[in-house]
Amino acid sequence: MDPATGMLAIWHDVAGMPAERIDDWYNHEHHPERLSVPGFLEARRGRLIGGTGPQFCSLYRTAEPGVLQSPAYLARLASPTPRTREIMPLYRNMSRTVCRIALREGGADGGAFACLTGSGAVDDVPAEVRALSAKLLATPPVVRCTFLVPAAAAPQTVEARLRGGADASVGWAMLVDANEAGDALSLLPVLASALGKLPGGAQPIHCAAYRLVYAGRAGDRS
Repeated sequence: MDPATGMLAIWHDVAGMPAERIDDWYNHEHHPERLSVPGFLEARRGRLIGGTGPQFCSLYRTAEPGVLQSPAYLARLASPTPRTREIMPLYRNMSRTVCRIALREGGADGGAFACLTGSGAVDDVPAEVRALSAKLLATPPVVRCTFLVPAAAAPQTVEARLRGGADASVGWAMLVDANEAGDALSLLPVLASALGKLPGGAQPIHCAAYRLVYAGRAGDRS
């Protein structure tokens, strides 16, 4: 069983900058910088391919949720690099939630992933989520199911102020990794149907599929 229990889940758009410059910053500065913080284990970034959601989804897995409140991490948020100061004001539709990994079943990254997020609070892992995970993991294209719940409020930092206001957050998130983009897209109505009765699930915040464009781990070289 994977002992890591923390996840920072971020969704956002970027206005007024070519995608190539955003990718270069993420690939060679921002993700490696985050992965150098003690307790950060991996970073994944997806680009929207369908459904309703922002252009980017970034997922940072950590040893435990407290890493996302640690002095080392907060020091990074308090001292943005020049490129980060340039890019952060261009963020739009920002959602950022410090999460606990309540369920993580399956053992691999997919080439794409589907997500459904709700606005209401849940108690640990609802029965609907456990049943859906078991069902999906018996389907060949699905390689992992993850369910996230909030662990702590995100502090206001210099980076947050650069974005011009308080970030939105989610009440829960279901993430399903699959082999191909088409597989992830086909999962969206399945997630919406199975989890629509969860708090905030009838009108999800995000119901979107993302193509994986970055997967890095602590110790990788940029």
